[in-house]
Amino acid sequence: MPRGLVFVASGWIVVSWLIVIGVKPPIQPTSSAYTPAAEMLVTCMLIGGFIAWPLYRLTVAPRYSVPVRTALEIVALVGLVLVVLWPLRLVTTWSIARVAWIDADIVSTLFLIGGITVFGARSGLRRTLAMAVILIWIVLPPVLEFLLQAPRAIGLISPLARIQHLVQGGSGPIDPSVWYGPTLSFLAGVVLWIALLGRGLAAPVNSQ
Repeated sequence: MPRGLVFVASGWIVVSWLIVIGVKPPIQPTSSAYTPAAEMLVTCMLIGGFIAWPLYRLTVAPRYSVPVRTALEIVALVGLVLVVLWPLRLVTTWSIARVAWIDADIVSTLFLIGGITVFGARSGLRRTLAMAVILIWIVLPPVLEFLLQAPRAIGLISPLARIQHLVQGGSGPIDPSVWYGPTLSFLAGVVLWIALLGRGLAAPVNSQ
């Protein structure tokens, strides 16, 4: 297992927790008091998993089998997400269904981002293209929505904005269309991984 990634990701989560929640509980430790901090914690986790992790991997020359390494790292990140998100339900107003959909969206997004990372590991041009795709997908839609007053549907193309929308829903009803995002991300990830493996683009990389 990627112990270095687990260590760094755990440190990222701990630091994020200290920044948004701190070491002292609120004066009135209720769900309404913890929920805003939990929302910020999830946002920090998403920035780490959706942006920091793939961009770091795409700037480091691969030393061993890229698909195996990426798959193990996805498993490690998903494990950390599950360990953090489900206990947060005890101190927030999130329903079980809401947390489940948040998990599904995060897992499917990491799966697709992992495929993009594998694609970009073979050459400098592909790395640049993979970085651009990730940043455009994650960052551009909410920026367009905020700066240009684009329709809400444009912003929700980004999994970062989509998951933020989910965590901010509290105990309210969940929009039935919430399943579109994670389903499309998962299907796109499956197609990409199959294409990579079929074309041999995800073959092991020998150390330089």
